[in-house]
Amino acid sequence: MKPADAGYTVNVASVFGLVAAPIQTAYCFSKFAVRGATDALRQEVEFLGQNIQVACASPAGIKTPIAQRAKAVLHPKSA
Repeated sequence: MKPADAGYTVNVASVFGLVAAPIQTAYCFSKFAVRGATDALRQEVEFLGQNIQVACASPAGIKTPIAQRAKAVLHPKSA
């Protein structure tokens, strides 16, 4: 992208990069980091005057067992 001076970068985070959730600390931490890195990269390419668009998608509602697994690890008797 840099030699072409054009392009798009889309990073994928999660709704948990926008709001925190109990028993999801590590996951939220990583998704907030993706958002922060995206914002920093966007500012960097703007500062350098490059024609590169930078965005972060934060989808929600993807059904996975992540919450159940976290609950089972933190509270084995209640899972």
